[in-house]
Amino acid sequence: MMAYTTKDESADLYCPLIDARRMEVFTAVYDRNFTEIIEPKAMIINSNSFDLILSSNKVLFSGNGSNKIRKLINHPNALFSNLQANASNMVELSNQYYREKNFSDIAYIEPSYTKEFYSVAR
Repeated sequence: MMAYTTKDESADLYCPLIDARRMEVFTAVYDRNFTEIIEPKAMIINSNSFDLILSSNKVLFSGNGSNKIRKLINHPNALFSNLQANASNMVELSNQYYREKNFSDIAYIEPSYTKEFYSVAR
């Protein structure tokens, strides 16, 4: 949904980012049809984090984690959106899924915790 929010902005790839504190973000990468190119994951970012996809694609970074990337990446193919996703952005996608009868069986839904939980032993 976050990537779809920026559908009217021109890019080859869409990369929504959620700030996860320090130099970490939760992210994924989608093409123009919003097909997953890089699956959702937690990522510690640096100035080279997106070099591979930026070398041959215009990439639109969005979301509250894009502020971190904006400070690190100085590449001509890096584009930045100030649009922030909200609940109203789900309407079009929800209607599309409904028309296509693309439903999820909630009996089989499992949480995806992206990162392992750990705590310091006391």
